Amino acid sequence: MKKKVFLLVAILVSLTLSSCSIYEEGPGISFNSRKQRAIGDWQVDVAFDTETEKDVTEDFVNVSYSLLGDGTLSRYTYVKSLDSTLVTYGLWDLVDSDKQLRLLFTDPPTWPDRDFWTIRRLTEKDLWVYNTIDSATDTTQYEIRFMPGKAATNPF
Repeated sequence: MKKKVFLLVAILVSLTLSSCSIYEEGPGISFNSRKQRAIGDWQVDVAFDTETEKDVTEDFVNVSYSLLGDGTLSRYTYVKSLDSTLVTYGLWDLVDSDKQLRLLFTDPPTWPDRDFWTIRRLTEKDLWVYNTIDSATDTTQYEIRFMPGKAATNPF
């Protein structure tokens, strides 16, 4: 009888934990808030085109982000031809019931001035997002997996 009760409790706990995550890839449970997990310095680990599954990491590897607890952000883009890092400042927050990360770039003014990333996984060590980029000829969806980054003062 005790084994049956234990098994039933184990199944219920397992079902409860597996349904806790709002993100496709988890985590199932975390003791830190979603905002707390998003705060930090992030650099691209891997990126690929979701339609072709082509690895496009090289197109994103020179960009890193610093998301601060006060809702401000810095985006660092290394421009090889200038051997320089351009910094864009702005704001960030979680929207759509924390399912998306909204980035608003304010200084210097850029186009596009905002970006919405659909979050697939959000832990202290993983930020996986879908990012859709529209061009004049088509729309491409990328999956970008970030890992904790280097110091924001010298990201590259």
